[in-house]
Amino acid sequence: MIRDLEQEKHWSDTLRSLLDDHKDVVTQLAEGFSECRKYIHDEALIKTFLDRTLTSRLGIRMLSEHHLSLHDEKPNHVGIININFSPRKLIEKKAEFIGNVCEAKYGRAPSVKINGHINATFPYIQPPLDYILGELLKNAMRATVESNHGSHIPDVTVTIANSDHHFVISKPTQQWLQRYGWEILPHPAHSPDLAPFRRHGFRDRR
Repeated sequence: MIRDLEQEKHWSDTLRSLLDDHKDVVTQLAEGFSECRKYIHDEALIKTFLDRTLTSRLGIRMLSEHHLSLHDEKPNHVGIININFSPRKLIEKKAEFIGNVCEAKYGRAPSVKINGHINATFPYIQPPLDYILGELLKNAMRATVESNHGSHIPDVTVTIANSDHHFVISKPTQQWLQRYGWEILPHPAHSPDLAPFRRHGFRDRR
C-alpha cells in the first residue's frame, strides 16, 4: 500500500520500467504466431488466446499510463483522457501523415473529406483511436489508389456521427475494401501498441 509521496515515486518508477520492459510483447507475439501458425490447426484457440491476452494487456497499459500521465501537466488532459477531444483534428492529422506515406509509395494519394458533426468535442481516451484510425485510412487509401488507375482518384470520405452516448466514424471507403477484397494488413506492433510496418503498411505490389 502506498502511504506517502516517496513510496508513490518508487511505484511510478517501477511501473514505468515494467511498461518499457514489455513494450515489445505484441511484436514477439506476432512473430511467434507467424512462425508456428502452420502447426496450429485450431483457429478458435488462437483467437481466444489473443483476444484475452491483448485485451488484458491494453487495459493494464491504459491504467498504468493514466497513472503516470497524472504527474504531467498537459493542456486539456487529465492523465491520458483528452477532455476536449476533437475527432476532426485527429482525422486531419492522420490523413496528412498517411497521405504523405501513400504518395511516397504510389506517387499519388486520394484526398480525405470530412463531414458530419465536424465540430464535436468531448472527453475521450485518444491513443487507441489514433492507431485504429491510421489503420483504416491506410487501407482505404491503398484500396482506392490500387483500384483506380486513371487520372482521377475518388476521395476518401470520413463521416463523424456524435450523440450524447457515443460517436461513430463512418468510412464509406470500407465498401471499396469489401468490393475489391482488400484485407486488413497484418503487421507487427512496435512501440508498445503501434507498429512501423513495411513502408507503413503499403505492401509491395508483385
